[in-house]
Amino acid sequence: MNNLISKVSNINNYHLIFLTIGENLSDSNLLYSQVIKIAEFFSIKGDLFKNVRYVGILPLRSFIADNVLPNRRNKKQFIKDLHFKCTMLLTPFGIGSAIRFLSKSLISRMEAYTISKTIAIQDNTIIHCRSYYSTYTAIKLKRMNPHKNIRIVFDMRSLFAQEFPFMMGKLGEILYGSAKEWEWQLLRESDLSLLMQKEARELLKIENPQVKVSEISIIGLDTEYSIGLDDIDFKKRWARKAVSYIGSYGAWHSLHYIVDSLVYFNKAINDSEALFVTTQPIKGKINKKIKVTSIRHSEIMYFYKDLLALIIPGKKCTNYFDSIQLSANLFSTKAVEALSSGVPLIVNSDIRGLANFVLENKCGILFRMEEHGIKLLNCNVDDLNSYEFWAQMTRNSLEIGSQFRLQKVADKYLQYYKSII
Repeated sequence: MNNLISKVSNINNYHLIFLTIGENLSDSNLLYSQVIKIAEFFSIKGDLFKNVRYVGILPLRSFIADNVLPNRRNKKQFIKDLHFKCTMLLTPFGIGSAIRFLSKSLISRMEAYTISKTIAIQDNTIIHCRSYYSTYTAIKLKRMNPHKNIRIVFDMRSLFAQEFPFMMGKLGEILYGSAKEWEWQLLRESDLSLLMQKEARELLKIENPQVKVSEISIIGLDTEYSIGLDDIDFKKRWARKAVSYIGSYGAWHSLHYIVDSLVYFNKAINDSEALFVTTQPIKGKINKKIKVTSIRHSEIMYFYKDLLALIIPGKKCTNYFDSIQLSANLFSTKAVEALSSGVPLIVNSDIRGLANFVLENKCGILFRMEEHGIKLLNCNVDDLNSYEFWAQMTRNSLEIGSQFRLQKVADKYLQYYKSII
């Protein structure tokens, strides 16, 4: 008990740095929802750490675009609006660059040197790393400061090596083995590794039996709905019966699967509305019953409020990389946003991790793509037109979705930080 109290008090003596590399900074992307929001949360709770800082090594091309293209919010103004210290540096190499990967040791050493010259790395510092590259640079920083107490949190989010073939094509397939070896190194040299999906953690446990990878939730929308239907107008949702896919298509979800699943559920659910929300241009014609639209990220919470269900369709499995991606590396951020808003999911069973989560928590519908169409796996067509069926799914989604709210994820991060100091 005394040891626990000591750890709780010691966290006040630590500096907390959130580090990202090669990712674009805006008020509407994953970097904002998964890094900036949590950094701001800890900063506002001013008594937790000595100070909180964000260090972002941003892609040069996005910086140029912000200063050249119209209707782009300037990064400097964006940072001024935040409540904690921010340091921006630039890199010509994005996270999908083959040059960055092939020259990662040299580039990370240069980035670590630049960071150390720009800000003073203090003793008793936790560096929370959003990606593989930021973790690698943090390891270089730690080596440059051998007499300082630096702790590294490797917040993986996904298995980056598995994404190489989708980012770099054939070159990515060739580099896959080298990427896995690099992953092994990062896991061993980090003080704490975090990953959302259970199937991915189990895979890493087999590949790296000496390394512990702990569970962390993706941050959803910061809703305050109670468990039940009191805080949402479910009758309005049921009257509209809107089913939607949100996001781009291509490497993660095929246009064919998106359209086929929207058409199926639009037909199966009487008087329903099928929505395809994307900023990506649609190539070719799609079914006239599907309404294609786009919404601003600032409006997404209000969009979910009127949604009956969100579709996560996936794609056809054609090779090893598709298989491992679908089974262990595709727990959609949009799914977490939906659940935190009490919106049930409609999930392709090939997306094994998310499908297992839905089945275990009874927060959605599973389907399988077959040669002659879609097959429902955990319900029947009559259920799709039952008010009580959807009401119960919505209650279950609200209950399990509460774990993805900012406060709960922050509490878990804080618990992990205390465990490594």
